[in-house]
Amino acid sequence: MASITAAGAGSGLNVEGIVSGLMSVERQPLTKLQTQASKYNTQVSDIGKLTSALSSLKTAAQKLSSYDFLDANTASSSDTTIIGIKADGTATNGTYAINTTQMASPQADVFDLSGMSADGKLTFGTDSTSPATITVNGKSVNLGTGTVTLTPAELAAKINSAGVGATAMSITDKTGQQRLVITGQKTGATDGVLGATSFDTLSSGNATLNATASQAPKNAEFTINGISAVSQSNSISDLVSGLTFTLQKPGVASVTVGRDDDAIAKKVDDFVTSYNAVVAQLTSMKSGSFGNDSLLRSVKDQLYAAVSAPTDKTNANPGPADYSPLANFGIKLGVGGSLVFNKSDFTKALGKNADAVKAAFASNAEGVTGTVNNLTDPDKGLVTNRKSTLDANVKANTSKQDLMSAQLVKTEARLRAQYGALDASLTKMQTSLASMKSMLGIS
Repeated sequence: MASITAAGAGSGLNVEGIVSGLMSVERQPLTKLQTQASKYNTQVSDIGKLTSALSSLKTAAQKLSSYDFLDANTASSSDTTIIGIKADGTATNGTYAINTTQMASPQADVFDLSGMSADGKLTFGTDSTSPATITVNGKSVNLGTGTVTLTPAELAAKINSAGVGATAMSITDKTGQQRLVITGQKTGATDGVLGATSFDTLSSGNATLNATASQAPKNAEFTINGISAVSQSNSISDLVSGLTFTLQKPGVASVTVGRDDDAIAKKVDDFVTSYNAVVAQLTSMKSGSFGNDSLLRSVKDQLYAAVSAPTDKTNANPGPADYSPLANFGIKLGVGGSLVFNKSDFTKALGKNADAVKAAFASNAEGVTGTVNNLTDPDKGLVTNRKSTLDANVKANTSKQDLMSAQLVKTEARLRAQYGALDASLTKMQTSLASMKSMLGIS
């Protein structure tokens, strides 16, 4: 009970403390809802991470079950100074003998620069206001406005920056004469032909610089396994599907295309890594928000059953050797349900019987893909249904919190009004008591 004090000092009733204490009790159910909501949100996040890990596992498994699982190859050249090679992974294995007799080349025109002034420059433009232009490869090159004076090197730079499909350079020949060489950027008897080049606005020396020599464009000529072929380019990608040959110089070299065991093993390693990521997520959920929830064990058991299923599913009485066939190809069970990949064992098995490896991985990978599909099925998937349940719980919890928060606002207002009125009554009583004491002369 609050003490009664002298008049003018107030009732002494701690309204704020009383309301605060009572409201802390009233808020306990809301606090429990908030704690529950935090757990739900963590579980929703964990389910999302599990779903993402399962999706990555499915993608990795599909690469093992696809028809081109073993269609990864690598190509090498016996002499990279004669021919370079690049494989995209789809080429047929084999050896290709290449004898290059002629490289593809562009047209190259050489122009006499005898019209230069004494200071070694060329002057272009016929008046002070019109653009000074020249024509290179049939395209106009603007050198500037009015009369423009350039060295041969500066002229070449202007041409090279104009994007006319030709490259220019100034050289000094063995006689000491300056020349301008314009070379096409494409090769081949057809593609390498240059359009017209003229210097009609040259205003110093000769009115036109004359081409003193020209190199005709040529096709590449070579044989592949004894069959004659030509190409407009020295880079040839339409000769053998999946291969790009780059002719470097005339000569004889061979290209060998073989299976790329490292690239194939990488697909298996990616699958094992993705599988272990799912196991790790399940382990994290068990030690965290889900505890010993049966969902975790069910997901783990279904995936392991898929990855260890016998390849021959029609065998009514499979023996020990029929189970976990991937163990014969470098994949074994590790700690906590994870998988361990031994690349060396896999490569050896691949070398002995590639078809058997492909069949085994295709069968088990298809099983893993099917299991992931079932777990994440939008309508009946175990993981998807749990996600839906959690989403519903979060929604219901939010609604309860909103309702309870509104009720608490009303409860606090009622308590403040109630104890405020009590405080006012006590204050009035104290005032009356003080007045009575004064009348009776009681100090």
